[in-house]
Amino acid sequence: MTDLIDWLRLAPWYAAASVLLLENVAVFFMFWGWGAWMVRRFPQRRVAFEPFPLARAELLIAGSNVLLNTVITLLGWWLWRTGWVRFRTDCGVWAALDVLVLLLVMDLAMYGLHRLAHGDGRRQDADYLTKIAGNIQG
Repeated sequence: MTDLIDWLRLAPWYAAASVLLLENVAVFFMFWGWGAWMVRRFPQRRVAFEPFPLARAELLIAGSNVLLNTVITLLGWWLWRTGWVRFRTDCGVWAALDVLVLLLVMDLAMYGLHRLAHGDGRRQDADYLTKIAGNIQG
């Protein structure tokens, strides 16, 4: 782990960008694969309607999401290199508290951004359910 931290400390921006892009692509495919496995593993326990086939726009959104996550990761890398953010290599109560605070703040930010993007969701859910009901009846 310290070798990776040392490399990141000295890496030029283009090398860090390449590695962090590959990391974000790997995370995307890892979770996509995990989700596909879960759907195949538990077909009788669906938690949502069968999805429509993927549209080109959805693929573009997913790709742009990976790029945006990479930009955010690079921003974090830059903040770390300029001293605004620190890595902790210790374990203990304070390290666990740091992780907990980070997760809570990130969750709150994601919730806020999703509310901003989708509103409260009641109208979209009603439209979707009406469309599904129409397909089932007709």
